[in-house]
Amino acid sequence: MDQDLVIRRRVIQPPDLALIRQLILAEGARGRSHLSNRLCELWDWRQANGRYRQIACRDLLRRLRADWQAVYGQDLALAETFIEADRFRGSAYAAANRVCVGQTQGRGRNDRAFAQALPVKTVWVYPLRADFRAVLSQGA
Repeated sequence: MDQDLVIRRRVIQPPDLALIRQLILAEGARGRSHLSNRLCELWDWRQANGRYRQIACRDLLRRLRADWQAVYGQDLALAETFIEADRFRGSAYAAANRVCVGQTQGRGRNDRAFAQALPVKTVWVYPLRADFRAVLSQGA
């Protein structure tokens, strides 16, 4: 973000965004209401009457999504995660309804000469929209 994002006098900093990303990856399938409740708990973000700032938090999540759309010109459709196959089985990803789509070849993205021997990683994806296939194949 080029300028600070402020919601109800709370300035959203890069560590806050990192926490939101982790929370979305871990619990995003449970919905925006659940995410906003958990985020309020983690930040202890409360109104004057002691209740969580649910509406402000949901507004924050909507604005972050809108910022993504403004910068990249499209909505989020699919989340992907790469885990090292020899270290992790991916049980938590499977339990969170992620789909295993295969493994990498053990090359880095800049390895044009097939010289690097990097760990093989398992690729897990999670659809963020029901029509993710159509969205992802629009430019093809």
